[in-house]
Amino acid sequence: MAQMIEATNLPPGATPVPPPVPSAASLSGLSIALIIIAVLELLDGISVAWGIFGDPEIEVAAISGAASVMRPLLALAALVFAAFGRVRPAIVMLGAVIIVTWLKYMPTVMSSGLDAVGLGAIWSPAQIIAFPLVAVCAIGLAARDRRLLVATALVSLPTLFNIAAIIAIAIGLAMRGT
Repeated sequence: MAQMIEATNLPPGATPVPPPVPSAASLSGLSIALIIIAVLELLDGISVAWGIFGDPEIEVAAISGAASVMRPLLALAALVFAAFGRVRPAIVMLGAVIIVTWLKYMPTVMSSGLDAVGLGAIWSPAQIIAFPLVAVCAIGLAARDRRLLVATALVSLPTLFNIAAIIAIAIGLAMRGT
C-alpha cells in the first residue's frame, strides 16, 4: 500500500522504481519453505504433464488437460514469487495449485463417488474435502496479510501429505517384497 501511495506522489514525468530484489542471504524462512514446496509441486506437475492429452482415469478430458497445463504454470509462478521474496503472492499461487488439482478430480468424484478402499479411503477425502478448504483459508490469510506462517503451513500440507503417502506406499511395497 505504501508503494502505491509513493507512486501517486511522484512528480510529473518521473517513473516509479520497482523495489529491489532481495539477495539470497536475505530470503526469509517463509520464502525458503515456499520455494521448496513450489519446486516439489512444479516437479509433480511436470511429471503428470502427459495429462494434457487427457488422463484415462479422469472422466472429463478437457478439465484434465487444462489442469495439467495450469498446475505447473501456477507452481512456476509460486516459485518465482517466492524466489523474489514475495510471500503473499506465492501462497496465493500454491493455493491455486491445490484448487486446480481439486477441480481435476471433481468430475470423477461426482460420477463415481469417493474412493473408500485402501489408501483411497484416506487420500480421497483429504484431496476432495480438506485440501480445497485449506487452500481457501491460506489464500484468505495471504490476501489479508495475516499469519503468513500459518498460511505457508496450510499450502504446504497437501504437498507434504502426498510425499508421506508416496513414502508409505514405498515402505509397504518394500515390506511385501514386490
